[in-house]
Amino acid sequence: MGQRKSLSAANNGVDLFRQAIGAIPPNEYERWVTIHRNGAIHVNSNYFLAWHRAYLYFFEKRLQELVPGVTVPYWDWTRLPEVPRDFLGAGNPLNHPRNPGRIVPTLPNLSSIEGPTGLLSIGSYHSFAQRLESGAHNRVHNWVGADMANISISPRDPLFWCHHSHVDHLWDRWQRSHTYDGPAEPSFRLNIGSGRVISVREVLRITDLDYEYVATTIDLPTAEKAPADDGSEQWQFSLPKESQVGSFEQAEFRLAGVPLPKHHPYEIRVFCGRRGATESTLTDDSPEFVGYFDMVVLGHDHKHGHSVGSSDRMDISFDVSHQLKFARAPIVRNEKQEAEEAVLTLVPIGDAREFRFEQASIVLRE
Repeated sequence: MGQRKSLSAANNGVDLFRQAIGAIPPNEYERWVTIHRNGAIHVNSNYFLAWHRAYLYFFEKRLQELVPGVTVPYWDWTRLPEVPRDFLGAGNPLNHPRNPGRIVPTLPNLSSIEGPTGLLSIGSYHSFAQRLESGAHNRVHNWVGADMANISISPRDPLFWCHHSHVDHLWDRWQRSHTYDGPAEPSFRLNIGSGRVISVREVLRITDLDYEYVATTIDLPTAEKAPADDGSEQWQFSLPKESQVGSFEQAEFRLAGVPLPKHHPYEIRVFCGRRGATESTLTDDSPEFVGYFDMVVLGHDHKHGHSVGSSDRMDISFDVSHQLKFARAPIVRNEKQEAEEAVLTLVPIGDAREFRFEQASIVLRE
């Protein structure tokens, strides 16, 4: 799944984005501007967000044909209230004429988005979409100035894409915190030019489009195998220090590429802040217990001679928002009362000799 990352984060993907913008032929880039000028839906709370989500999605897909792995990073102007440095400098494909602050002096502030009466608190989709467009969306266009202040040609500024990536990000955040409410006609078809037509229903969930918004991703070092109190083996990951984490609303612990076992089924239980957890450690009502996953044997069809199943690997994820926010406050201590880093501990149940993974990480969302 593609990850659109914040321009404020380290390893935000802007280098790949710069390469892709530099690689797209100028006449083709101008055709994308024309698509926006001729087809963009504005001042219509039913379809403004959906059309721009589709527009951004197809543009990103085109960039990925030029530079594999590229995504459009999002510019959170409340946390980075300036033209990002990556978009400045002679010879930089992301540089473009701008007049920041000339039309309106300030960008939207954080309280107008996340405050008790802010954008994300609005209960109605139509009210949310209308306020997002006429408020924060339009103000950012005017603050940047020059081409960005002219809706017809605003995509000529590469910053347009990162601005709309964040507009889409805010819609995704709103969707994740509200019961479903959206455009009145999900079957309405959106024309994105050059034969690209997609229904509103198809763009209502970004997971269906195979991307997500990530404030930052923290790769965890290879887990160390350590004996538990009962002599069995367990896997331990040191949780990131608070200086690495920053602000977030949701955190996930992810294991990528866990192979289905060929011979021995097993279970893995996940604890946070419990270094000595064992098979007998209580899980019911335990704040240290994160969850579990069971791996079943990847069977073999002896009659037809092939494995059963469409994939022999799985990705596993657990919500650890509570643990990252609160579990590290009382720092885990050893017998000598020396401070230790809080850990995620994986406890095997059964014969887990085939357990392995390709990557472990903490993924943070705003």
